[in-house]
Amino acid sequence: MTESEQIESGKILYQECGTYLRYMLEWRYKLMLRFFVLNASFLVIVKWMWETNNSNIHLIIFLPFLLGAVASPAFYVLDRRNMKIVKVCRDTGKDLEVGLFKNAGIFVNVGPYIEQTRGFFSYTGMLALMYIGFAFIMLFGAILSFIKFGGWKLFSII
Repeated sequence: MTESEQIESGKILYQECGTYLRYMLEWRYKLMLRFFVLNASFLVIVKWMWETNNSNIHLIIFLPFLLGAVASPAFYVLDRRNMKIVKVCRDTGKDLEVGLFKNAGIFVNVGPYIEQTRGFFSYTGMLALMYIGFAFIMLFGAILSFIKFGGWKLFSII
């Protein structure tokens, strides 16, 4: 393969990395939106169940909490998968800029800022804390509501 063919195929790969990176970051924001909508819906259902005077509904008030406790780690796993793909796209773009193009582009110039923001106080760290923290809060709510309203009585009804 000649050098011009390598550069041409590198350009195509570079464009694909940028396109896929944008797609995965957009998907990440869509996941966050769905996380908030889903868990807000669970909490609205819990509020409605709480205000209902039907004791049979109080028996199952732990279920929306439990569903939220299961859904939140699923969002965490999806976010981690997205970030792994984003990292591959970023590293591939950086390698192409440094090795093939011999010109620093966005992937090289953004790299140091991304390295500084890794860890607990990064965007990814705060999202992980939100997903896992909310899972524990919902699990705690499920346990408390199961105990308070006698959720075990549900099994005797069935």
